[in-house]
Amino acid sequence: MRGIFKKRADEADAKVKGLPASFSAEKAAVEKNLADLRAANAEAGKLKLAEDALKSFPASPEATKKRWEADKAAAAARTGPPRPHATPYPGATEKARKGTIAENTWWDINPISAGIFGVPLGFIVIIVVSLLTKALEKEVQELVDHVRYPVLEGDLDTRGT
Repeated sequence: MRGIFKKRADEADAKVKGLPASFSAEKAAVEKNLADLRAANAEAGKLKLAEDALKSFPASPEATKKRWEADKAAAAARTGPPRPHATPYPGATEKARKGTIAENTWWDINPISAGIFGVPLGFIVIIVVSLLTKALEKEVQELVDHVRYPVLEGDLDTRGT
C-alpha cells in the first residue's frame, strides 16, 4: 500500500515540476477521454464522470500547482510506516511522549508487570503488621474459629418460625 502512495506522490511531484506543459497535457488528456467516450457512445454514468473531471479541472497552471501539491502531500503522508498500535499513549512527537505511561517505567519493566514489586511488598507488609500488633483476646479468637469452622449441631436455630 505504501508503495502505491509513494508512486502517486512521485507522479504528482513530476507533474508539478513539469508545469506549465504538464497542465496542458493533463487538460488535453481529460478532454480527449471525454471526446472518446462520446464517440463510443459510452454509458451515461461514465460520461458524467468524465464531464465532472473536466469541470473540476483547475482553470490555470497556478491553481493546478496548488491542487497537485496538495495531492502530493496527501499521498506522501501515507508512505511512512504505520503508527505503533500497541504503545500506550504514543504521542505524535517526542515531546508529546514525555510523561506518558511508556516513559514512566522502573528499570524498563512494563506497568502491566507491576506485580514484580507489588507481591513481595504485600508479603512484607503482612509480616510487619502481624509482628507489630498484639494478639487478640481469647473470646475473639474463639469467635473467629467458630466462623471459620462452624459446628452446626447444637448451634442456634436460624430457620425462622
